[in-house]
Amino acid sequence: MGRHDRTSAILPAGTPLLLCSRVQAAALLNIGPSTFDRLRKEHALLRPVRIGTRPLWPFKNLMAYVEELIDAAGDGDDPWGRATV
Repeated sequence: MGRHDRTSAILPAGTPLLLCSRVQAAALLNIGPSTFDRLRKEHALLRPVRIGTRPLWPFKNLMAYVEELIDAAGDGDDPWGRATV
């Protein structure tokens, strides 16, 4: 068990994380950690908060980033970019 994997043994299954590690944040965005590092340098929503010295990314900021990507995709001529389910 890793240093920060303890939460899975404490919290009930399905409990959403409020703050994510770098690796967790990258996984949530379905990208690799190095791609996440590049994106976080370019985008303010991907700036971490710190608890002590540990950088953590708020889940709500990650979701806002995804929403921004979706909205930007809808600005083009692609009709699928504006499709809703």
